[in-house]
Amino acid sequence: MEIRASIHSLSAYQSGPALAAGVKDSGVGSEPLGSSVDSCSLGEERNFIVSGLDAKGLQAFKSYVLANNERNQVEELPLIGGCTLALDAQDEVTLPKLEAAQEKGLLQLTPDGPRAMSISGAHQVQAASDVPQMEPLKDHNQLLGVETLHAQGHTGAGTCICILDTGIAPHPDLKDRIVAFKDFVNGAPLPYDDNGHGTHCAGIAAGDGRSSGGRYVGIAPEANIVGVKVLDRYNTGYDSNIIKGIQWAVDNKDRYGIDVLNLSLGH
Repeated sequence: MEIRASIHSLSAYQSGPALAAGVKDSGVGSEPLGSSVDSCSLGEERNFIVSGLDAKGLQAFKSYVLANNERNQVEELPLIGGCTLALDAQDEVTLPKLEAAQEKGLLQLTPDGPRAMSISGAHQVQAASDVPQMEPLKDHNQLLGVETLHAQGHTGAGTCICILDTGIAPHPDLKDRIVAFKDFVNGAPLPYDDNGHGTHCAGIAAGDGRSSGGRYVGIAPEANIVGVKVLDRYNTGYDSNIIKGIQWAVDNKDRYGIDVLNLSLGH
């Protein structure tokens, strides 16, 4: 089954007390990475996404930049037929040559973050006692006709949703169905979420409501979940890590039965 990309827009949703209580700072993270790189010229940049190359051109490109400086770093991005490029601080030769190649239409250089991402439903994670007592998730489920689907037996059983976001906390409503986790930010092996947004998205998609006695139930409460962390605790990330996250999900879709890929983020 092909993966279907899904970008939800339930931006009015705020996590209910049950989910908010489970989103805790793991202590894994980094300092704020600053403003978007969009305001920087290529001459100030050292990290790029390179695209517009065929397979032969990509290999020639790698050979060229590494011959100029062996400390330059190149990592292929098969999903887009390109690569990442991290230029060594002492390399003053390669970038002007690549800019000239771009002007000739031979390749495309895109500065690679860090960017402050826009995420739907963004909110500050609060302690459970500070979260307003309301039932927006229940209201959304009624609006979408989810309760009718659940009554008909459509609960997501046998499917798997992959969430590319800030991570997923092992909340009681989710943890038994988290079948895999991949961290492109800190490299941690176990599920965590040092921001809360990824857990918020997973709760909308697949929370089973057990910790709230069924009060807060997601759209597909029996679906399995895969978490891919591509944003840090400040909602900041690299475009290349998002591409790598999508590539990882595609490469592992058969292994984990991934049917849906959810990216609730943007620039």
